[in-house]
Amino acid sequence: MRYHSPIKENPFVLSLSKHAFFLPGIIEFAARNVRSYTILPYLLRLNQPHPPLASPTRARHNIIPSKGRPYGPADGSKQSTAGPFTLKKKRTMNKRLRAGILIFDNVDDLDFTGPLEVFNQVRLDEERRFAGRTPVDILLIAHDGEPVKTFGGMLAAPDCSFDECPPLDVLVVPGGMGERLENHNPVILRFIRSRADEVKTLASVCTGAFLLAGAGVLDGRTATTHSASIDRLRDSFPGVKVEEGVRFVEDGRIITSAGISSGIDMSLRIVAIHFGGDVARATARWIEHPFPEDNYCIVPG
Repeated sequence: MRYHSPIKENPFVLSLSKHAFFLPGIIEFAARNVRSYTILPYLLRLNQPHPPLASPTRARHNIIPSKGRPYGPADGSKQSTAGPFTLKKKRTMNKRLRAGILIFDNVDDLDFTGPLEVFNQVRLDEERRFAGRTPVDILLIAHDGEPVKTFGGMLAAPDCSFDECPPLDVLVVPGGMGERLENHNPVILRFIRSRADEVKTLASVCTGAFLLAGAGVLDGRTATTHSASIDRLRDSFPGVKVEEGVRFVEDGRIITSAGISSGIDMSLRIVAIHFGGDVARATARWIEHPFPEDNYCIVPG
């Protein structure tokens, strides 16, 4: 007796198999036109047995609940400037960027999740946002690779330890109450110092500037920090020129931001540096955060 497969002989299945050639086009059309956040992931999986996540490292981030003013020097000098972002040279648009974010116990939550989310939402082709992925590989880094408890009570699992950390293009050092316990930690300061010459951009958020200063990388440079810690930074590190009242300060390859949410503005600046102003502005629109047009300081040199 001949066996008849109801699946193989199903007219719909036969028709779908004949038109499988058009499946990539269907997916492309869906990515551009379908607004449903429910069906689109399933459409994308049809053409990719193992599709890449929006951010492969983000998926491993085990986070468990447990009036500004335009800047200008008071003496009227030209040492610092403010105005629209300008890039000295065109950046390579197709190169991936590896960004490491340092985490430690009692780190301020938004200090590190703000930059993480900015980097995670970058797209080089905004029209294919849902079909694409960020060009930034994001790594959370802790000195021993063990989960840390943030100031807000979350447990954050790092991607790697200091010893396992691969070469980086960007290193972001956050702050928070934990900074006061770690600003003399020789292991953390040694790690920052060892990566300072390697990375294209070294950045701090909030009181993370104290960790950069403690590592000696801010000597002779201009920097900022949380408004409540400006005097402490001046008193602790007289070799650092401290600016206040600005969202962030860019001095060469080093960018320091003011308190907490200022790290988002600073991260958008990092996106502009490495991927261009258009990509950075599109990212700001997507996360619905004002793009920093002024109230920052760029030290010429």
